[in-house]
Amino acid sequence: MPVPPGGASFPLAIAAAGGSQRDPGALVGRVYAANTIGAIVGALAFSAIFISWLGTRNSQVLLVLLAGLSVVVVLTSVSLPFGRRRSPMIAAAVVVCAGMAMLTPETPPGLIGHGPQVKRWDEAAEYLHVEEGRSASVAVSRNRGRSARPPTSLHINGQVCASNFLRDMRLQRMLGHLPAMLHPEPKSVLIIGFGAGVTAGSFTRYPSIERIVIVEIEPEVPAASGRYFKPENYAVLDDPRTELVIDDGRHYLTTTTEKFDLITTDPFNPWAKGAGALATREFLELGAEHLNPGGFISQWVPLYQMNEVAVRSQLGTFLEVFPEGSIWSNDVRGRGYDLVLLGQAEPLVVDSEKLQTRLDGNPLLRESLADVEISSAMDLLRTFAGRKSDVRRWLGDYPPNLDRNLRLEYLAGRARMAEKQERIYDNMTNRLDYPEGFFQVSPEEERVLRRFFELR
Repeated sequence: MPVPPGGASFPLAIAAAGGSQRDPGALVGRVYAANTIGAIVGALAFSAIFISWLGTRNSQVLLVLLAGLSVVVVLTSVSLPFGRRRSPMIAAAVVVCAGMAMLTPETPPGLIGHGPQVKRWDEAAEYLHVEEGRSASVAVSRNRGRSARPPTSLHINGQVCASNFLRDMRLQRMLGHLPAMLHPEPKSVLIIGFGAGVTAGSFTRYPSIERIVIVEIEPEVPAASGRYFKPENYAVLDDPRTELVIDDGRHYLTTTTEKFDLITTDPFNPWAKGAGALATREFLELGAEHLNPGGFISQWVPLYQMNEVAVRSQLGTFLEVFPEGSIWSNDVRGRGYDLVLLGQAEPLVVDSEKLQTRLDGNPLLRESLADVEISSAMDLLRTFAGRKSDVRRWLGDYPPNLDRNLRLEYLAGRARMAEKQERIYDNMTNRLDYPEGFFQVSPEEERVLRRFFELR
């Protein structure tokens, strides 16, 4: 709720507006109403228009100049005590405000890139792109180094949300390739959250896909990623099958009647404001309603910067809506890093021969997966990390993430700086055995996979 101006300004405003007013209640109400309207208009104007138009620094300058203008208006419209002259006071106000405007510093690109962690992470960054949008600040940085191809990162609101590091590329490709390879012939895809566009680009490797709909809330994200991550996302924005929709993902799903063969949701880290709404039971049920028969939905789950109860909340909520769903791991040297959840209505059997045939018959698909060190169907099967029956005991009495509580954001927020991913992954997969009946493989492949899961 907007509050009246602090200190002496509110009573002075009442005195200035009083005149011959006899009803003090009406007078205070009018002044307070004017302040409330001004607070609402100012907040909306600067957050939705001026910051994206002028930037933070120039918006601050504009505020200083408006404050100086208000001082000039007051000094020229009120009677001054003790016969004081207006001109020197007006000149002083103009000089002070102009000086403050000139001294307002530029917004450091590192602050937009790394937020409160700027001192920890900014030293190695060379910024290629910095922009403040309507709903988020966006930056693209490249690591300073001697390598022929230094890693590039996409930052949104002070957090790296995508990069071309191998582990991130692997996750982004898995989000797209897992559901697409397991679907017999996908034709339509919905991607919620563009990021670097790598997941969306994965679908361009499938000739059967006719329609790729990308929903992104911030226009600056595809503008930056379409330029700096074009090799990684296969120029998906230029693909004639692609439609880019600037909208909130949940709003789009609520208002469209279209159904899709594949839906991927790659929202921001669960502790970020608004991200939890894309992992609630109600949102997942909405996604299920927009799947064609035999369709799949995939969702990202980070294990880093999370605690175990937050991961249990996200997994438990997902597997409640998709009890036939499965968990796939993007680990680093066998240790936990992040996960891909895969949901569908019908029971799933993963046929190794069909996957390998698909790889062998599609050079573009084979190359896309080989780039992230997945060279065969067996490599893909080795990323399997469980089904609901495998993690039921670990999930326990998990706290569901619902629209009415958005619990995931709060649980994850308590562990934002935690690095417990290996322990969470070990606890989750502690009872994981070879998934009987889930893989359809040759006897030799089964022997290899059984041994793999025994040693895991």
